[in-house]
Formats: sequence, structure tokens, C-alpha cells
Amino acid sequence: MPNAPAEPPTSQHKTLPHALVRAAHIAAAATTSTSDTSTGEETSRLNKSLAFYAAAWEKVSNARLDHDAGIRENFLHPWRTTLNASIAVAMKARNAVKASRLELDAAKQTYVILIIIFK
Repeated sequence: MPNAPAEPPTSQHKTLPHALVRAAHIAAAATTSTSDTSTGEETSRLNKSLAFYAAAWEKVSNARLDHDAGIRENFLHPWRTTLNASIAVAMKARNAVKASRLELDAAKQTYVILIIIFK
């Protein structure tokens, strides 16, 4: 019987603040697992410091995500909409110019033919 599909791993953000948070959590876990009875107090302070450091960078990284989302929503999306509308207007004008040129060429040909006939 086939196994049920595994859930995809959660994607990790690739910004510097997120990397610092992950590194601080890994370092705290490493110092906890290798704690010594003679340096227990120092390890405890180091763990608290690393946890505080990770918490501070987590706030920074969340603020960065919020900032990026705000930029996308409040600047890039309206700008892209305006740009696409401007491109559509330009393409419509280009097609109108092309049609006008074809009509002008047809009128010139008709004029030349009429001059030849009535000459």
C-alpha cells in the first residue's frame, strides 16, 4: 500500500534577519545540549542571550515581511496596473496609426490609378 503523500516542508524566508533568527535558535539548542555542570550558569545566560537575540531579530524579520507586503500592495500593484493601462493605450494608438497608414496608401494608389485613367 503506498504511503500518504508527505506535507511539503514549510518554506523558510531567505532574508538576513530570518537567517540570524535561525542561527540564534540553532546556537541556543547546541549550547543547551552540550551544557556542562561547571558552566551551567554561563550556559544559562548564553541561552537567555541567544533567545533574546533571536526574539529581537524575529521582530525585525516580521517587520521586514510586513514592509515588503505593504510595498507590493500599496505601490507595485497600482504601478503595474497603471503601466499595463498605459501600454494598452499605446498599443491601441499604434494600431490606429497602422490602419491610417494603410488607408492613406490605398487612397494614394486610387489617386494614381485615377490620374492614369483620366490622362
